[in-house]
Amino acid sequence: MDQKQFLKQLGLFSLGVAVIIALLYLIPAMRPEFGFAWSCWITFILVTYIMYWLSMRSLNSPSKGLFISVSMLLNGFKIVISLILVIFYYQLFQPETKLFLIPFFITYLLYTIFEVYILSKLAKMA
Repeated sequence: MDQKQFLKQLGLFSLGVAVIIALLYLIPAMRPEFGFAWSCWITFILVTYIMYWLSMRSLNSPSKGLFISVSMLLNGFKIVISLILVIFYYQLFQPETKLFLIPFFITYLLYTIFEVYILSKLAKMA
């Protein structure tokens, strides 16, 4: 999968996720967390692109296990970034409810599914 094809898929997928986030805004209790939802969206777009870029680099390596190692490292990286994002938001804005976690988990789950799809396509190229 070349970069142009990946970016097209990422763009279309992210547009779909943006629609879901916008629909969450229709729920009055979710409106205070709207900025956090978009922060999650942007963060996961960037993390997904980094995942693709590093995975493509590892495919060209003479070491066959590097792709798997990079994939595992990136999953750990994504978890750490996610924890930092949630803790930072919670500490900075001190939301009254835990509803801010709903858009986070929706976005996290959707981008994780997309990343598995992309990684499986890349693994077939190896």
